[in-house]
Amino acid sequence: MVIQANGIDYHAIEIQLDNTIFSNNKIENTPSREDGIDEATEIDLRKIGAELIQKAGIYLDLPQVAIACAQVIFQRFYFTKSLVTCDVRVAAKASIWLASKIEEDVRRPRDVINVFHMLEQQRLGKPCIPMVFDQKGLKIYHEIKKDVIKMEHKILAELGFCVHVQHPHKIIIMYLNMIYKTERNKENLVQTAWNYMNDSFRTTLFCEYQPEVIACACIFLAARMLKIPLPGSDIENEPMHWYELLDAKTEDVEAIAIRILELYTNPTKSYDELMDTVKQLQEIKKKQLKKLNANSNDLDSPLASGQNSPAADSPSEQNTSKSSPKRKRTRTRSRSRSRHRHDKKDRRDRDRKKSRDADRDRERKRDRDRKRSKDRKRRSRSKSNSRDKDRKRDRERRSDRDRK
Repeated sequence: MVIQANGIDYHAIEIQLDNTIFSNNKIENTPSREDGIDEATEIDLRKIGAELIQKAGIYLDLPQVAIACAQVIFQRFYFTKSLVTCDVRVAAKASIWLASKIEEDVRRPRDVINVFHMLEQQRLGKPCIPMVFDQKGLKIYHEIKKDVIKMEHKILAELGFCVHVQHPHKIIIMYLNMIYKTERNKENLVQTAWNYMNDSFRTTLFCEYQPEVIACACIFLAARMLKIPLPGSDIENEPMHWYELLDAKTEDVEAIAIRILELYTNPTKSYDELMDTVKQLQEIKKKQLKKLNANSNDLDSPLASGQNSPAADSPSEQNTSKSSPKRKRTRTRSRSRSRHRHDKKDRRDRDRKKSRDADRDRERKRDRDRKRSKDRKRRSRSKSNSRDKDRKRDRERRSDRDRK
């Protein structure tokens, strides 16, 4: 979308619910796959992050709506960033903190950090001891808090501040009231469909399908598990299911049901094994970045550019002369950076000098005030002494008169 104003084109962001559904190409080629994580490992890491959010939300006493919002934000974020570069635990903390603010049930960052610290101790089999806020503990806490705040900013920037989530829990109840009129086993049907819905947040279904289709799939799966017949029809020997009236396709409903059932059948790798895989990929990426930086430095060196070559009129020198403006530009850029650094230092020195001068002036003024107060006290004391002397002299004179 382009907006024109005063002859200038301005680009705008369209915030719609359809924007949260990713294409098949984006789903198959995620940034994590490009960094070397296979599909099964990515699914397990996403599942672990969503489970951490679920457990933390229960301990933080958050409503299920806020927990679901955090899980959807978490899943969306990793379609724009890699699991290698962004830590799952930090992203889970930032997602649940952001979701608590979106759903207007805010929790303090300190509470979020304490809950995740307790979950980590439970995983390691240690006694649940709260964080100690001594000198060392405070430093660790402030570092974790800074990481969470940075990750929250990164999530908002990557999602384009489009963090609205349409929750399908109400849709389940509305659809069941429409298609299942009897009260027999209705409560069990609603609860089972609700449970399947909560489990589906551990997958990427809400980034692939509309919430109405997922609600239909959860009802379909719950009715199959409880063996409760739902309405259908047979028009000219072509069966028509109830969810087709709600614009849901059979292949989508069945695909979603299979994805949910895979959560209970496919075993998840251990947490330590997954973290070791991520660490190995992080080290590989660091080495690649070092190689790239070394190659770029070699290309930018004067020997590689041919400045010191003996052939003055060689074609290589002509090529380097063409690329000389780039080197000049980098030099001017580095000069401007150094100038900016020196200006910043001079400004800092000036500010320090001003603050020192202000402190010195305040001390001088304080000394002057003290001296004046002392002088006043001395004068008042001397006046009182002179009055006492005058009174004593008057008394003596009166006594002398009385004697005479």
